[in-house]
Amino acid sequence: MGLDGSGFLALVALLTAAAFVGTLVLWRSLRGWTAVHHLRRALLLLGCQALAVLLAVVAINDQYGFYTSWDDLLGTTSAGVARPYAPAGFAQHDGAGPLAFRPLPGGWQQATLAGPQSGLTGTVDVWLPPQYHSPQYAGHRFPVVELLHGVPGQPSDWIGNLDTTGTLTAAVSAGTSEPFILVAPDITFGGQDTMCSDAPGAGPKIDTWLTLDVRTAIQSTLRASASRDGWGLLGYSTGGLCASKLALQHAGEYRAAVSIAGDAANTSTLLDQQQRDENSPLWLAANRPAPEVALLLAASRADDTTAADAQALAAAVRPPTAVSLMIQPDGGHNPDVWNGMLPGAWSWLSRLLPG
Repeated sequence: MGLDGSGFLALVALLTAAAFVGTLVLWRSLRGWTAVHHLRRALLLLGCQALAVLLAVVAINDQYGFYTSWDDLLGTTSAGVARPYAPAGFAQHDGAGPLAFRPLPGGWQQATLAGPQSGLTGTVDVWLPPQYHSPQYAGHRFPVVELLHGVPGQPSDWIGNLDTTGTLTAAVSAGTSEPFILVAPDITFGGQDTMCSDAPGAGPKIDTWLTLDVRTAIQSTLRASASRDGWGLLGYSTGGLCASKLALQHAGEYRAAVSIAGDAANTSTLLDQQQRDENSPLWLAANRPAPEVALLLAASRADDTTAADAQALAAAVRPPTAVSLMIQPDGGHNPDVWNGMLPGAWSWLSRLLPG
């Protein structure tokens, strides 16, 4: 029995109800003030409370699909493999001024950027590969991967919740990945989530912040690639939708994007229906001229509709846009699953963003 679905939820609910009824029945037999009776009454109450908490946790997990099986919970789900998606006739194609950084754990650094184009002020977390400081790379401009977190979430999730640099360092050592500069900016401001779009009127211009302000600041501060062929996007959950959306909208700035567990439709309440459509990967793929970018869409079939969304987007993409799929059979909407997808993402990005 899986951890999601009505079966397991019903079982836990039945156990909780049985514990409550059992406590009422047994309570009468535990009258008296002996130490043993006190202990038994306490255990009955604690058992009911523990099952009530478990029921709440299972209900939340059933709603959001964080863990879908015991293997998923224990971190033993199988990792996916990126495979080209090529139906018949599909052509396959392989801020202004320097930032001042302060140190973060794990070799990361953080800067506060006041974006001149967007008018937004937020943080940008940056990680430099060891090669950046090597004499043999002194004149080298490194490819950049812009990391887009989920919502709710923050840039530090790439440091604390995901083994971002560990998987990348291992891939570089194994010769399957380029050494990338990693850039993790804020994608929400004041609790407002446009799914990386520019909101109308006085709303936050998050698209402009990510594609112009952050990019300009990184290029003026670091030895980062100045070419669109040296810039890619990698996001999970809402950040996955953002990655594919921004790549389809800004082919002049990005060569490739990886969407992990990302939806295909923008549902931000800060946008009207037309704006949501025009900032949805599926709508862009079907209705706008196809840009020359590459997408890797990674998902788990057990993670709600993300696999179906990935396959729908892959089917809507037209040349010269290229798309690959990484669909695994199990795993929920959680960091353990996404960590398993990162090695394949680094390898795929390295083929598109050569150093």
